[in-house]
Amino acid sequence: MIRILKTVPDGFPTFRADIAALFGKYLPRLGIASDLVTQASEVNAPEVTEWGGGRVLLCRRTGSRSRDQVRALVHDLSVLRRIPAEEYQAIQVRDKVFAAVFALWIGWRRKLPVFYWMSFPMSERYISVIREEGLSIGFVRWLFLVVKGYLGKALLYRFVLPRCAHIFVQSERMREDVAAHGIPRDRMTPVPMGVDLERPLPDRTQAHAHPALEGRQAVAYLGTFDRPRRLEFLLEVFQRLVPRLPDARLLMIGDGPLPEDRARLEAHAAALGIADRIVWTGWVSPEDAWRWLVRADVAVSLFPRGELLDSASPTKVVEYMALGIPVVANDQPDQAQVLRDSGAGLCAPMEHAEFAMALERILSNPELARGMCVAGPPYVAAHRGYAHIADEVASVYRRYISMKEYTCGSQVSRA
Repeated sequence: MIRILKTVPDGFPTFRADIAALFGKYLPRLGIASDLVTQASEVNAPEVTEWGGGRVLLCRRTGSRSRDQVRALVHDLSVLRRIPAEEYQAIQVRDKVFAAVFALWIGWRRKLPVFYWMSFPMSERYISVIREEGLSIGFVRWLFLVVKGYLGKALLYRFVLPRCAHIFVQSERMREDVAAHGIPRDRMTPVPMGVDLERPLPDRTQAHAHPALEGRQAVAYLGTFDRPRRLEFLLEVFQRLVPRLPDARLLMIGDGPLPEDRARLEAHAAALGIADRIVWTGWVSPEDAWRWLVRADVAVSLFPRGELLDSASPTKVVEYMALGIPVVANDQPDQAQVLRDSGAGLCAPMEHAEFAMALERILSNPELARGMCVAGPPYVAAHRGYAHIADEVASVYRRYISMKEYTCGSQVSRA
């Protein structure tokens, strides 16, 4: 059994599928256990010592955002300092640059390989907030983000990544972006988001019933309502559909991290005159979300183009496909490739006329829609099921853990 000490920024229990499913369920079956070093997701969260992948080394949460971030870093460093080399075969750090610096030192001392898991360009995100909002966020938070953004970015690309045994990135596009900083492409493995196909997949007979959807076509969106998603665009696109498809309804599954996120969208829908054509579910469990989704005739994924989201690997596209729902998504690299290769939906730029045309094409063409329904599930099973992804990730761990030249945290230039 390979045992990895894994530090993660997300609280526990985690909602991240690539942690809960990949590391908590599928990799243990292949002989790879993961002990999580993390923080409780809530202030009064119950004490947990085990999870599906191994043990949980938990840090309590205080409720203060800045204090909890410092507390989590101290917890990471404390656990890393005490780990017995004979108990673990590797260390892995996810999206935590400063913890990774210390992990490399511990890896060098204990002769353990250190892996870095980069799920999002975090430093670039902090820099973006600084540039867009400046001191309006408050001097203390601004200074905190300056350190995490500019210093974190320098440390990541100049010190951490060149010295890690291997780097897992979110997508092929992220691999290209990181390679532009001088990191060899063959030192990185893209691990896109997938679907746990062992979860029961509901069909249309198990869909949630709602009077507003009875006998009508439904366009669904699943996800967060925060501002970067630009969901006003989706409302405006749907308004364009109404004259041509007056019986269509928009199904909004999810909510915003802030109360004003949904309120903002509801006000925009009222101004557009489509408020009575939208069903809002609020936050629901993953199982309920899928039961809402299978009521849809087409589902939408929006990832606005730009430096931050171009390197993402959207989960919702492959979830839609696994459920046999036709997809319309914008031309973000990962989801565009998935739709192009699978034939399970249409890709359109985030322009009102073209996006509305793609939705109308599916809703008005039952034969085309049926073909997309059939194309989705086998593609996901072959390429984006977590059983398949786990095989690839496990092979990387085994290969690098056995290579002694990668166990000392020194800078290397070949794989």
